[in-house]
Amino acid sequence: MKIVSASEIEEMASAHWPDLVDAAQRSLVALASGQCEAPLRTALPLISGTLLTMPGRLTGMRTALVKLISVVPKNPARGMPNTQGVAVLFDGETGEPLSLLDGRALTAVRTPAVTAAAVRELAGGATHVAVVGSGMQAEWHARVFDAVFHPRRITVASRVPAHGHRLVDVLRTELQAEILAANSIREAVAHADVILCCTSASQAFLEADMLHGGPVKVAAVGAFTPDMAEVAPSVFRESRKAYVDDRDACFHEAGDIIQAIADSALSDGDVVPVGGAGTDNQRVTIFKSVGSAIEDAAVASYLCGSN
Repeated sequence: MKIVSASEIEEMASAHWPDLVDAAQRSLVALASGQCEAPLRTALPLISGTLLTMPGRLTGMRTALVKLISVVPKNPARGMPNTQGVAVLFDGETGEPLSLLDGRALTAVRTPAVTAAAVRELAGGATHVAVVGSGMQAEWHARVFDAVFHPRRITVASRVPAHGHRLVDVLRTELQAEILAANSIREAVAHADVILCCTSASQAFLEADMLHGGPVKVAAVGAFTPDMAEVAPSVFRESRKAYVDDRDACFHEAGDIIQAIADSALSDGDVVPVGGAGTDNQRVTIFKSVGSAIEDAAVASYLCGSN
């Protein structure tokens, strides 16, 4: 069985972002069309966190994947990552385990590849990107969007400003876009045409009155439980629709979606898969991602040459 380290995943992804986004797009189409097997992930409570188990396989793909990820919010205070884990890629015919991948790194590159695929589907481009957050997902989303969309500017905002400034210092050494640090989330999103919410917020922070006249594409990727949210119902009320990666999972896990429906900002029928959706010309368009092992399977298979 091949062992694929975090550094190998990150190096391969950085050299092949367009191909990874294409792989992610295939997974979104599979989720939208039902051409996959993707049981809802299980969440096992830990002492101070959650252990997530996620299996999945795309129809016609010779591999299947199971990912195990722990999420422990207190870990940064211990000097440890808040997410850790592994993913195992299996041969779909023989059941043989083919590759063991670093789960945290796979999640780090898979999630922004999916976001980029969704934004490309709905909008086609990005000129001024606002990244809200300062952790792993904020960092990798900035990298992917710089490589795929070549925006003129990327503005970073964090609920802890010092963390945001540290991320800006890192990104300025790597990316082609102008990288700016904002003093507040409202300042960061004021002129952005794409807003990437990459936080572990328990309470929604993005409100409709923070957005400019449009068009604005909002991608919310951080909240993954019913009690978490980044985007307030007021924004969904403006969009009148929510595009998602995994519709069934979003009804169970996406606090943003659940709260918007409870607030009558959306109905169940307003939640639609993004795969194959095409361009959306609304003033505000929202993509909500909770993640899926189907996405992991598609990206991992590409990384391991097992498509």
